[in-house]
Amino acid sequence: MRFGYSAGLFGISMVQTSVSVLLLYFYTDILHIPPAAAGGIVFLGTFADAFASVFAAWVANHHRSPLGRYRPLLIGVSAPLAIFFALMFSRPELPPSLLWLYAAATHLCYRVCYAFTLAPHSALIGRLSSDADERSEIGAWKAVANNLGLMAAAYLGIGTVEKLGGADPARGFMMFGAIFGVVAGASVLYSALATRERAGGGNDDTGELIPAIALIFRNDQMRLVLASTLLFFAGYMLMNSGVIYFFKYVLRRPEEAKFAVVAIGVGGIMMPPLWSAAIKMTSKAMIWTTGCLIMAAAFGSIYMFGIVGPLPILLAYFVIGAGKSAVIVNFYAMTADAVDYGDWKLGARAESYSFGFLSLANKAGTAIGGGLLGLLLDWSGLIVNETQSAATLGRLWAVICLAPACLATISAVMVLFFRVTASEHKRIVTALEARGIG
Repeated sequence: MRFGYSAGLFGISMVQTSVSVLLLYFYTDILHIPPAAAGGIVFLGTFADAFASVFAAWVANHHRSPLGRYRPLLIGVSAPLAIFFALMFSRPELPPSLLWLYAAATHLCYRVCYAFTLAPHSALIGRLSSDADERSEIGAWKAVANNLGLMAAAYLGIGTVEKLGGADPARGFMMFGAIFGVVAGASVLYSALATRERAGGGNDDTGELIPAIALIFRNDQMRLVLASTLLFFAGYMLMNSGVIYFFKYVLRRPEEAKFAVVAIGVGGIMMPPLWSAAIKMTSKAMIWTTGCLIMAAAFGSIYMFGIVGPLPILLAYFVIGAGKSAVIVNFYAMTADAVDYGDWKLGARAESYSFGFLSLANKAGTAIGGGLLGLLLDWSGLIVNETQSAATLGRLWAVICLAPACLATISAVMVLFFRVTASEHKRIVTALEARGIG
């Protein structure tokens, strides 16, 4: 069950990382869309994704099947996800005036498919187990799968573009999109077929949108998770998308960009078992905070000490990946805990919509990060495929290092106010079970 569920996140992470690392670069350096306009496409598409996540939650709430509430959506969306991912990384023979429209349309369609993938897959964790510690263990498996997907996107993805494209990077991106789209769609389909949804527990889930929104925003612990998630993923998008610009324009070693993203993935794979053990000794919130501060410290070190050597820079990105995985281990499980807390405190349950809003916060953060990076690249004075001035390079350093560090730090401070500890959650589950029996 853990493996099957985590397999879906492998594919989800693979396409998510591909988009966050390569899409803006594909738009600016392959399609030759101006950075601000390219950032605008990512921003608008990601916000469409965010609101589609809430609609996906509505669909899940109003759909019943012998397969469960969430698995049918995953089965149905797996093929469209693969198709639109491939189209998004294709360059058709169109005039420049229409090329940006093609980019926007394919990105929008992909984002809707992605929303109907991530929202139900995220919510499924609440249907696999009601135990907080078990959810942490599932979170550790998900974190490993997440980082395996990240590494596949970084090393194999960039490698596919380089090797299959040769002198024609546009062809390489087209082949990359087709191959990775198929793998991602297959992993999501396998995850849906390999898992089983348990019966509810607690009250029946709230089916209507407006009452569910009211429940979510009356739930102070859910508000904390959503806000902390939004800030983290804004920084996460800046981190991933900034890598390729950093290595191409600042370090002038573009061939090493894939190794930096792989280093993030290796750090993320090694740490989840340790984070999972540490959660049992402390709390999910404390581990989230620790991971964010580790990320911020690593980015700050790159900026302050001018780290540029191949080994030191890869070590810094390894540390960033280790810190990042502390949040990936936690944010789904903390949302499930916050859903139970809201059920216990408010007497009504908003599970599907809570995970829909978690996806909204995730995507809104990603949209803000992508749009912000486009604006900051314009502010830096970046001229694509050219040697940059000293002033531009100095600004690029600040954009790529300080912006994600600041957002990670704010997320770290905010999440400390989350108070649904493992012992508190057990008490809540016991109370919900007693209420159900009564």
